[in-house]
Amino acid sequence: MALATRPAAQPGHKTQAVDPVTAGGIVKVSQGGEAVDLTSLMPAGKITVVDFYADWCGPCRSIAPPLEELAKGNADVVVVKVDIVKWGTPVTKHYGINSVPNIRVFDRDQKQVGQPTSNFSKIKSYVEKAGG
Repeated sequence: MALATRPAAQPGHKTQAVDPVTAGGIVKVSQGGEAVDLTSLMPAGKITVVDFYADWCGPCRSIAPPLEELAKGNADVVVVKVDIVKWGTPVTKHYGINSVPNIRVFDRDQKQVGQPTSNFSKIKSYVEKAGG
């Protein structure tokens, strides 16, 4: 089941297009917890895995290497890592993030596949489903 790619804009919350750091299918975004425009970070025609994470989060550090391998092992997959910084930041409010890692998979048409998860097996199955 595909879900909408963008949450409704909330009053007082701005999203920003950002200049990400990119390396080997990995895009790292750190805007100090400010909301970001995910669609501006999703390359056309690619499957995008968005990893909302925090540097202080142990499970986030554990899932990072398999996510990076997923991007390096498949030219059709890009991983976008968005640093939430801390709880209560605009990015957590804008995307309804209550736990990290919070990973979302988007198909080539920028539609979300499945529900946010931190389960790597589910992430892989969502990527396969997004690939059609």
